[in-house]
Amino acid sequence: MNTWISDCTSTPRNSWKGYRNAWPPWKASTDAVFLGYGYCQTLKGLPGKVNVPLVMLEYEDCIAAMLPGDEYHREKRSGGITWFYPAGWAKNGPDGLIKLFKLDSMKDQGYEPLFFMKMMFDGFTRVLFIDTGAGDVTGSETRSKELACMPVHEA
Repeated sequence: MNTWISDCTSTPRNSWKGYRNAWPPWKASTDAVFLGYGYCQTLKGLPGKVNVPLVMLEYEDCIAAMLPGDEYHREKRSGGITWFYPAGWAKNGPDGLIKLFKLDSMKDQGYEPLFFMKMMFDGFTRVLFIDTGAGDVTGSETRSKELACMPVHEA
């Protein structure tokens, strides 16, 4: 059996389109695909859009898949809105978010990335670093603290 394994630390926007477009060259030699993602919005309905058996995690998103048991829902209920920040995302810190969400795309019009980060993080009360055990955990945790301490809540 040929397998292809993917994880939720490098999710591109419109993921199912990327995977669907990547499958034709190897589809004939693949028995099944396992995606280590939950049913986040970008992947909803993916199993019905491809011609190869597809196995996905039974979670609403990849964060729920990373946190054991009911911890995800407990953290969501703990007060305020939480920005869940797994190591795969945190490794590039705030600069990675700026690049990922293209928050620097209007600098030439006088809008700094912090302007958009303030909007993006409006209402969030904390950043929760998720130690996935992969990569530079200490560096990722440090960059998570940088994000938590950014002046996104200042007027």
